[in-house]
Amino acid sequence: MSPPSSVIVYVGQKVCVAGGVVQGIVELNLRQLQEEQVEEVHVKLRGFAQTSIMRRDQTDRENIDLVRFNTSIWSRGAAYPRPGSHFLTVPFQLSLPPDLPPSFSHHHVAGDATVRYYIEAVGVRPGAFRLNKRIDHPLAVVPSDPKGCRIKTELQGGWQGPWNTVSQVKRIRKGIWGGYADVKMEVVYPMIPIYPLFTNIPFSISIFTTSKSMKRTDSKHWPRPPRAAKEIDFELRRKVYVRAGRWDQYSSERVGSLGGMGDCLEHTDLHIEAPERQWSPAADDKSMGRWKQDATFTSSFQLKCPPTFKFATMSNEYHLHVRVDFGGLFNSLAVDIPMTIASGIVPTNLPIETELTGSTSSADAVSLSPEILDLPPYVAHLVKYNLLKLVVSILPRSYWSSVLPADHKA
Repeated sequence: MSPPSSVIVYVGQKVCVAGGVVQGIVELNLRQLQEEQVEEVHVKLRGFAQTSIMRRDQTDRENIDLVRFNTSIWSRGAAYPRPGSHFLTVPFQLSLPPDLPPSFSHHHVAGDATVRYYIEAVGVRPGAFRLNKRIDHPLAVVPSDPKGCRIKTELQGGWQGPWNTVSQVKRIRKGIWGGYADVKMEVVYPMIPIYPLFTNIPFSISIFTTSKSMKRTDSKHWPRPPRAAKEIDFELRRKVYVRAGRWDQYSSERVGSLGGMGDCLEHTDLHIEAPERQWSPAADDKSMGRWKQDATFTSSFQLKCPPTFKFATMSNEYHLHVRVDFGGLFNSLAVDIPMTIASGIVPTNLPIETELTGSTSSADAVSLSPEILDLPPYVAHLVKYNLLKLVVSILPRSYWSSVLPADHKA
């Protein structure tokens, strides 16, 4: 069993805001630091943007420093724990520059893009053959967004503003021959310029179907509207631009389903209204007519992804993709709705106690943020030498895992 760490880092915010501060505490086990011959402890704030593109067995990379800040929080003999304890808890507060891109991770077969931030505590061990002790804590950072913050407040109080309606109509039929049926889809959502994170955003999807002309006694009432949320795709998708050295590229990918629709497993306030079908007789022949059916799905969704942004070496844009399939070739309705996503958060710097001791209360003392940003794995490039041959390994890793030496460690 490995001994407990002599240095532990706790950060108060699950999501930090550019232009604000990163607040936390470092818990030091002074007895263990003495055994490890640590003379001083520094806290470092690091942020970097990395891109890479591979073409024709060649890879171009770009690394850009976003933030580099160091501060010393303890040195031997400068501070001691309370009597009877070996633990000393030291608070820290580091400022983030105001114009930072959000934390971001994108992996594509031909190229990658990462924006990563972290806090690192370094135990300095003087001597030529002694390695410093390093403990890091990844951070999620988003831009400050006063406009989105106001919109978020209005959404939380129940949206009372105007609504957007996007619709599509189509004539469809089964097979090559036969009469045509009519289908229509309407998507209704708040008319707002940006969509904030961590906020319930209401929407509704209505499907209307009108069968081909038939006898009322005909039992085949195709097409029918969906009766279950899993029959409707309501997906967030993104388009990512990456530039590295000589090359650039665009790629698109699915982020995930929203609002309890499709394969979304999150619990939502989903409501389905599906009235009885109605018979509409033909004007010239009352024995013939068309069946009309409809269904409306009302729900809400929350966004937990990195906001829309543009940076020198990468950009990230979103749209909603809504699709309903009625069976058969080309018998589907689909709409794409551009969506600008913003943080909806402004810096709020809360005070942290200056004297905290003991390991059990430290984490609770800095738990200030209720939400966490949903970040996919990022990609680390590990350079090795294998039988005198240079080998670059591409290793997908969690954004929240410890920082590797290859991750711009200096």
